[in-house]
Amino acid sequence: MGPISSYKELIQTLTWDDEKRRNERWYIFLLMNPNNQTNAGIDIIKNFSYLNVRTGNVTFFMPGFSNMAEGVVPYQSNNGHRIIYEDETFGALYFDQRGFLETISWLEQGNEHAFRYSEDLDLVIVKYHPKFTGKYADELYEQNFDLHNMIVYNLDQLKNEGINTLRMITECMNALSDSETEREVKHRLENFISNRSGFSGRHWHQNINVFVAGAKVLKRERDAVISALNHITNYSSKDFVFRVKTYEDFDRSLTEEGRQQEYNDFIANDAEYAIFILDNSVGGITFEEFEVAMNAYRTNKRPEIFVYSRMPNRRGTFSRFFRRLEQSKEVTKIRRYLSEIGQYYIEYRDIDDLKTHITQDFRRYSL
Repeated sequence: MGPISSYKELIQTLTWDDEKRRNERWYIFLLMNPNNQTNAGIDIIKNFSYLNVRTGNVTFFMPGFSNMAEGVVPYQSNNGHRIIYEDETFGALYFDQRGFLETISWLEQGNEHAFRYSEDLDLVIVKYHPKFTGKYADELYEQNFDLHNMIVYNLDQLKNEGINTLRMITECMNALSDSETEREVKHRLENFISNRSGFSGRHWHQNINVFVAGAKVLKRERDAVISALNHITNYSSKDFVFRVKTYEDFDRSLTEEGRQQEYNDFIANDAEYAIFILDNSVGGITFEEFEVAMNAYRTNKRPEIFVYSRMPNRRGTFSRFFRRLEQSKEVTKIRRYLSEIGQYYIEYRDIDDLKTHITQDFRRYSL
């Protein structure tokens, strides 16, 4: 588990180890506040010595916890240490509250749509991609951690439904050893949970994946959708987080196959909802994403598709010179196609009206 109490120390260790810094790898964070005394958290504390041997030095990382009075980088962790538990094998287990809070903040700010600390015991899986591997500043190494695609489980919630905490951690370790992509890991862990819980139809994953598509010029509209979904999450009594993605949330580096395929794969295989925002025109990329979503829905009945189309501007105002009077053939085609298959699209007047429609259409999650 390793004597590392802050994510900053974790990054420091990369600067000392060329092999770790230059190779793609997984990191698993076990996030727990010892003051909460959760059932799954007690499992971890009482079996810390076993897990320390079972999982190796850094693979599983418990922010704030260390079996050294000082961390690997003392100037980062020499604050607020207190003994949490003592074991004859490794001695005292210390807790550094500052290191714990720093790591929570780093994960939450890295992608506020993907993770909020539950105050229980959370398991967070993050992949390290070695984009910056030379002698760079620590801030660049932080960018190597793919916080946009983190996988999150509430281990207390799983324990309450009969999933053994230590067995779940062991399965996680095995899944990461055998898998290369986040999708493969998630699929394997979901199967493990489903086969042991008796609630195969339930959403065990804390995240609900949503893809929001729309032209680049519709950034305000996309941000409005994200804001409305966040509002629903914040005021819901249910345990979930909307994990919203637009094209802006994917890695923008060049690849042989192009990044559009990555967007399409997320829509077809990971998204539970695909939201399309249309103005007076729609570009070829958005239209392609719509077709990908429709094909996936025909095959797998997911993602659920929502189309929000701005009402045609028919007023004789100055804005006519900057907006087309009628909507483009592509927008008309999408609207007509939805009507023909018995589906509907939602017309919105402006940003506020769009947010109102999102709130109404996703209010099932706030009940």
